[in-house]
Amino acid sequence: MELKRLLAVLFSATLLLLPEYAKGDGTWVLATQSGVDGIPPKPGTYGEKFDLGGFGTYVDMKSIVRKGKLVYFNQGFVFLNHSGSPSRSSKTWNFSSGAPNEIKPGVVDCSTRKVLEDSADRPIKAANDMYYKMLATFACSR
Repeated sequence: MELKRLLAVLFSATLLLLPEYAKGDGTWVLATQSGVDGIPPKPGTYGEKFDLGGFGTYVDMKSIVRKGKLVYFNQGFVFLNHSGSPSRSSKTWNFSSGAPNEIKPGVVDCSTRKVLEDSADRPIKAANDMYYKMLATFACSR
């Protein structure tokens, strides 16, 4: 168990040392989305005012690495408009670079289909949520 944590920390540290092109810039794919139904928001609502229809997680396809039963990847949470594209009024997407503004590491245990917390052995608290199940399925299918 302790060895797994050490390996996860070493992997995360290795990612920091890689040059930018090796980190997979420009390969972001929408892995999961929730709340997006394609119907424009009602007039006068926050959805209309801020061009919000839901949220999603983008995954950098070049960052995906499989190590045994674990899959490591870079991910970014993004607010989406009603058509499923990053919302222009949200500060979660950088339109000039084509990537999420905040990028975090993600880890999935493919033997249990659980998204793990902070590259550790522990499943995140909401890991039974359908959103996380979709993210786990996406990562493990690569």
